[in-house]
Amino acid sequence: MSRVGEAVVGGIVIGLGVLFFFVGLMAISAILNGFVLVKLWSWFIVPTFGLPALSIPLAIGIALTAKFITQDLSNINNAKQEGSNWTPIVVAFANPFLVLLFGWIVKCFVS
Repeated sequence: MSRVGEAVVGGIVIGLGVLFFFVGLMAISAILNGFVLVKLWSWFIVPTFGLPALSIPLAIGIALTAKFITQDLSNINNAKQEGSNWTPIVVAFANPFLVLLFGWIVKCFVS
């Protein structure tokens, strides 16, 4: 194989690796959001309204639907313009944990 062919194949392999990495990050983020929704639902909605608990797959679906409907990309786009490519990744992983922490603190005052 020529050097040009090897470079093309190497570029494709790197591109696929990056693609799979970000798809994996998205899946992990969705699972984290579903887990947080299950916890918040069981802490606040079940005892208040007597509704049944959510399963994690159902919570993931609800969280993805809510995120899709209410997403605001203006802050992420502004951060990209300022040169921070890590902002979407940090937001995707930090947000579920911060929401869970805040929800747990609120739950301590409700119970």
